[in-house]
Amino acid sequence: MVDPTLVLILLVAGGLGGYFLWYIFGVIRKKALTGAESLIGKKGIVYTEMLSSKGEVTIDGVIWRAYLVTPGDPLKKGEEVIVKKVEDITLIVERAPR
Repeated sequence: MVDPTLVLILLVAGGLGGYFLWYIFGVIRKKALTGAESLIGKKGIVYTEMLSSKGEVTIDGVIWRAYLVTPGDPLKKGEEVIVKKVEDITLIVERAPR
């Protein structure tokens, strides 16, 4: 006769093992974003006023050259922006919603 405690322990161990495998394979399948492509969607702070369509923003302490998606919408130093696109080493940004 099989001990019910042993069956319970095996079921719990199997369930936990299955969950950890599912989690690990999910992490492995996810594409890692590196470099400039990892900036898309991040918030930044205007570093130099963007009176025309170009200026500089800072993200995670790094200063980037940036262009506005909608020229003619000036941004002052300290305002928040969101990165929409990356072209070479220049960010295309728009004003963050308030």
